[in-house]
Amino acid sequence: MKIEAEPVDIVIIHIYMPTTNHEEEEVDSVLERLEEILNRTKGTDYVVIMGDWNAVVGEKAEGKFIEKYGLGKRNNSGEKLQQSSLKGENWQ
Repeated sequence: MKIEAEPVDIVIIHIYMPTTNHEEEEVDSVLERLEEILNRTKGTDYVVIMGDWNAVVGEKAEGKFIEKYGLGKRNNSGEKLQQSSLKGENWQ
């Protein structure tokens, strides 16, 4: 959803990632679609991504995207999220 606002527009993306029971291709497909949507946003848009990532990132802080407040041991989905281009250099 895009909300035209001042001083910048707001883009809200709600996501529900496939669980670990789904094929890896399904997860990759959702991430690719999300990346396509993000590529269409302007650099001045305020982007909010929320939802259920169905990922466990673990208790270890990593960079500025994963804090130390997670639970458990990182699973494959958590690893994929951590490595995702969604945490690229342009994200603050």
